[in-house]
Amino acid sequence: MAAIEKHYTVTEIAEAWGLKYDTVKRVFDDEPGVLRISNPRTLVRKKAPYITLRIPASVLDRVYQQRSSVPGPLEVKRGRRGVE
Repeated sequence: MAAIEKHYTVTEIAEAWGLKYDTVKRVFDDEPGVLRISNPRTLVRKKAPYITLRIPASVLDRVYQQRSSVPGPLEVKRGRRGVE
């Protein structure tokens, strides 16, 4: 039941992860499952719409797992000196 699961604000995640607000907003802005709330009156007044994001706990967990997973073993490239 995604509608009743805990939803986080961008500010809450930024504080918990020690990141800037804009960085967290950029990470979750186009993420599937994120709730986007806007004020339709800003569209009528031709102002830039202010969009509030609410991130469900399941989306937060998914993004955290994707971004914290360790890639495969690093390959060391040989330089001119033959260093391995």
